[in-house]
Amino acid sequence: MVKRSETDELAEKNERLGQEEALLKVIRDGMAELDRQIDLLRSEDYLDKSHLTAAREKALRERLEELRARLRETPAVAQTPTPPEGVPRTVALALEVLAGGREPQRDLRAEIKQLEAGRARVQAGYSLQQTIVNDLKGEIGATTILLKRPEWDALNLAEFRAAQVLAAAAQAKREFRQAITSAGHVWRADLLPEPTMRSSLILGSEADKNSEISWARRTLEELKIL
Repeated sequence: MVKRSETDELAEKNERLGQEEALLKVIRDGMAELDRQIDLLRSEDYLDKSHLTAAREKALRERLEELRARLRETPAVAQTPTPPEGVPRTVALALEVLAGGREPQRDLRAEIKQLEAGRARVQAGYSLQQTIVNDLKGEIGATTILLKRPEWDALNLAEFRAAQVLAAAAQAKREFRQAITSAGHVWRADLLPEPTMRSSLILGSEADKNSEISWARRTLEELKIL
C-alpha cells in the first residue's frame, strides 16, 4: 500500500476547501435572497394595513418595485454545487429551505412567518458551514507550516551558531580585560574604547548554565535540532 505524502493530503484538503467554500457561498447568497423576500413581504403587509400619506405610499411602492427587481435579478438557488460527502444535517436542511417548495399560506403574515422560520434554518446551516470552512483552513494552515519545519529548524540552528560566535567573541573580550586587570593594571576605557553591544551581554557565556545562550542550547536539544 502506497503511503500518501503530506503534500498529497494538503492538495486534497485544498480541493475540499474549494467545495466547502462554494457551498458556503450558496448558503450565504440564498440567505440574502430570503432576507429580500421577507423584506418585500413585510413592506407589502405594511402597505396593505397602514394609512399612509400619498408621499409615503409612493416612496414605499418604489421600494417594493426595487425589491421585486432585485429578486428577479437574483440567480436561482437551484444552481447549487454538489455538496461534499457527509454534509451535516443542519447544512442539508439549509439547502432544502433554499431549494424552495414552500406550501402556500393563507395570508402575507403567515408567509412571512414561514420564511422567517426557513431563514432561521438557513442561518444555522450557514453558521455550521462557516465553522467547517474555518476549521479546514486551520488544518491547511497547520499542515503548510509543518511542511516548513525543516527550513525553520535550519534557521534556528544557523541563528544559534551565529550566537555562539558572538558569545565566544564577547567571552574573549572579557578574558582580555581580566588579564589586564589581573596583572595589576587599571582598565582604561578611554585608551581601549569599544562599541556598546548589549546583545552580547544578554547572551552571556556558554560556561554559565543559566545564561541565555545556554538556555537556547537546551531548547534546541529538546527539539532535537542539536
